[in-house]
Amino acid sequence: MVFIPKDPQQDYDNAGGETNLTPEQIADLYGTTKTYYRLEPAQGFLGQTRFNKVKVTPEELLSTFFNLPTDQLIAVQRSLINLGAKGLKDNGKLDTKGQIDAYARGIKSAADSYATLIESTPDELLNKVPTKFELFLERSAAEAKNQGPSVYDTIYLTTPEDAIQELNQFSTDYLGVAADPKDAQEYAKRLAALEKKSFQRQTTSTVGGKQVSTITRGGVDQAEKEKLALDILGKKITVEGIKDVGGLIGSNLSRITKLASDYGLSLPNTDLRQYAINSVMSKTGLDDTALKIKNMAKGLFPALSGLIDQDISPREFLSPFIQLKSQIFGTPSTGVDITKDQDLISAMSGDKIPSLVDYGIKLRNKPEYPYTPQARQDASGFALKILQDNGLI
Repeated sequence: MVFIPKDPQQDYDNAGGETNLTPEQIADLYGTTKTYYRLEPAQGFLGQTRFNKVKVTPEELLSTFFNLPTDQLIAVQRSLINLGAKGLKDNGKLDTKGQIDAYARGIKSAADSYATLIESTPDELLNKVPTKFELFLERSAAEAKNQGPSVYDTIYLTTPEDAIQELNQFSTDYLGVAADPKDAQEYAKRLAALEKKSFQRQTTSTVGGKQVSTITRGGVDQAEKEKLALDILGKKITVEGIKDVGGLIGSNLSRITKLASDYGLSLPNTDLRQYAINSVMSKTGLDDTALKIKNMAKGLFPALSGLIDQDISPREFLSPFIQLKSQIFGTPSTGVDITKDQDLISAMSGDKIPSLVDYGIKLRNKPEYPYTPQARQDASGFALKILQDNGLI
């Protein structure tokens, strides 16, 4: 049975009002699937006291609360009222079912907060948590009365199951395959260690008579999780196997490889591997990699710097040169690798861009030119002209 004073400011002798509200009824009123705990002292290392988390039902948690001596119960209920149980009258009186429901919801909210605090606190720090629910209420009420801002540090720990699922999702997105179970276990372990160090800090201040809470220090954010995942998954991306990688990294690798080729760069697999991984490390990762490739091309081909600044790639610039060589040597004009064709490399590597005429002369001076269809055609035309000029035909 719960004793509710009509006026929480009155002394116990003058307090009155009583309602038949049991822990079971309160648990039934709000219902929950949340896990609740109590803290049980145990012997720790070198005789130090430590605490174990023991799961309890809502009824068990509330029974300890309601079985307090009446005077202490009144004080704790005042704490609950001071915490602002929604719908509860200032005098703390429960005259209607609506008020009883509101009181039950207030207790639920406080009980949930206490359970979350215990659940999210590492075992080695449990000695700093109020060992009983009623002590938690009293401390919370005292902090609420404080005129200055109150600060709550909360550690949010991802469950091992959720952590494993996270890495599987990262691996599917980035590599196109599920994560290795050993990698998933490593991710879960390292994430837990990171989360214990990177706690979240919430500061609550009273502004205009109202309490305003702000997060002044974040916990582990998504970017940090992705960085950790890539550190683990990156070990699986070998230099030899980089071109077989799927997912987002594989897609970006294809784009980076083509971009490098278009800009006249033949990158080793070691560089391609690192660029592909870097491309997913941040929102601008792929753009940053593209800019780096363009700057490298400008260093190798200074005569093309102005064109590259206008987003004209060396391949685009060399298109008429490729066509001319195709005509002269009778070679295909498609699928030309400008990073391996020495004639094209020479055309874009100098301090000055050659004209097509000069490029054509250079090609016709090559030792292999006389054996090309173009050379034979030119020779035949030249011989015919000589015969014509001498009136022989």
